[in-house]
Amino acid sequence: MMKVIPNPLLSTIVLFILTFSFVHAQIYDSPISGNTSSAIEEGEAHIAINPTDSSQMIMGFMELGNGLNFKIYTSSDAGSSWQASNFQPTAQMQTDLAPFSLVGGGDIVFAYDVNGDVYCSWITLWCNVSIPNGLDTCLWKSTWGKSTDNGANFTLQNGSDKHFAEGLVNLNGALSVYDTADGIADRQWMAVDHSNGPNRNRLYVGYINYPSDLQQTGLRIKTKDGTASSFSTDKIAYLGSGQFTNIAVDQNGVLHYSFVDFAQNTVNHVSSSDGGQSFSATHLIYNAQNLFPNGGAAQVNDRENSAPSMAIDGLGNLHLVWNDFPANESLPLAFYSYSTDGGNTWSTPLDLTTIFPNRVFMPVVSAFGSRITIAGNVLDSAKLSEYHLALSDDGGVNFAPSIVMSSATTNFASIGTQPFVGDYSSSVRTHCNIYSLWTDCRSNDCKQYVAKYNQCANVGLVELTPVESSFQMQAIYPNPAKDNAQIAINSIDGQSLSLEIIDVNGRILTREELQIRKGENLFPVDVIQLKPGNYFIKLTDQTGVYYTRTLVKE
Repeated sequence: MMKVIPNPLLSTIVLFILTFSFVHAQIYDSPISGNTSSAIEEGEAHIAINPTDSSQMIMGFMELGNGLNFKIYTSSDAGSSWQASNFQPTAQMQTDLAPFSLVGGGDIVFAYDVNGDVYCSWITLWCNVSIPNGLDTCLWKSTWGKSTDNGANFTLQNGSDKHFAEGLVNLNGALSVYDTADGIADRQWMAVDHSNGPNRNRLYVGYINYPSDLQQTGLRIKTKDGTASSFSTDKIAYLGSGQFTNIAVDQNGVLHYSFVDFAQNTVNHVSSSDGGQSFSATHLIYNAQNLFPNGGAAQVNDRENSAPSMAIDGLGNLHLVWNDFPANESLPLAFYSYSTDGGNTWSTPLDLTTIFPNRVFMPVVSAFGSRITIAGNVLDSAKLSEYHLALSDDGGVNFAPSIVMSSATTNFASIGTQPFVGDYSSSVRTHCNIYSLWTDCRSNDCKQYVAKYNQCANVGLVELTPVESSFQMQAIYPNPAKDNAQIAINSIDGQSLSLEIIDVNGRILTREELQIRKGENLFPVDVIQLKPGNYFIKLTDQTGVYYTRTLVKE
């Protein structure tokens, strides 16, 4: 959802929300970006993985400090290394929109098509703050781009085709929407049809739409076939007070649309079997108490909402998690439900405290085959939070005890309501690997964190690959190793690195300093004294950035 940038010229603007058995895990997580300024706030992180080539991944988030920016990183080696994208969405748009200034935005999201090309969309708000009454007519843009090189570069269409929705907004006094183009769009989500059906490679974008006639407010779908350069006319998926869209396409080409109706306080689902042209009747998943507190008694931060997250497993079953915020509770409730009949009926919602040790804030779900992962911020009674994940091998019927992914706590009680822990936190997975991405506010410093968990290891191990670093740990070989192993390291300059061997209980067994030269390096590691089993190799530079990799001793 929209985040408005603090600005002395915009003193009348505030953040507005439109109201119509793995028990051992070594913990290594790290901020995504290289930004170390506590004044720079990051949020609304989203990660996607290429369904046809799991070595390709992309992630992005919003950065808010001296203005607003979107940061994008890509990987072509299953997360072993990450590169910053050349694409700067807001800078590219600024050229077209001068003299308007960017005053808000958010909601960056990605989707891969069947050719491995990746789509990106985001929203921005522009006002001419240099003139009197400049807030009377602000531009709300919902924009998209396409990349053919795994996110290294994106191309925008010419003219209005670069936006799937546009609107004019009056921010002076009561919020009002002018009739222009499609009206404003918020909390969009994207999905591509990877089935072999008639709509193969069709891109969908689903969002809440606010036209000038607010009686027509509702959830919309637009489509774009693989060879098209623009989106179709929108179709109504749900007419009413819907929000917090999630869309996904199953292996039969059926489009699934989950959302909440915050006027009715219900979590719902609809589907389309004809490529987004018409939709089923509404399927009720959950009757809630308060899905959109907006200042209610159960506040954790300023981004609280039900934030449903949906995934589809390899059998076509649907999985959904969400929050509820009863007024008589001091912390949010969180639930999980699944459907085995295409969303027509849903299992009795499961309280996530039966899986996690405490209340869960902003849960997310991912699926691959019959394996299901639920992750989220776990809050204790003092609102101290660690990030956990829980794993199921049987389609969500049973879950193993949750695993802590974060190496430090976020204190929601002390950081107040402004930290931008948003509803786009996400995780993706393959059969073995789970990649968790979340907004972490340890030490009151909100940044994006990422961790990788290998479910196929004999003992669950979390591996870390920093997104921005001055060196790369490229390989350990042989692995498994009997007596000796070698570590291949590439560095952008000469530097000193600390090498540690750590067991699965977190004990440091050996430590040495390595002097690295610029370019390729190869270092021997003596493992003859280690007992057979799994270990970590950890490399750390002088700034504290580190890699971890699993070493197996025969």
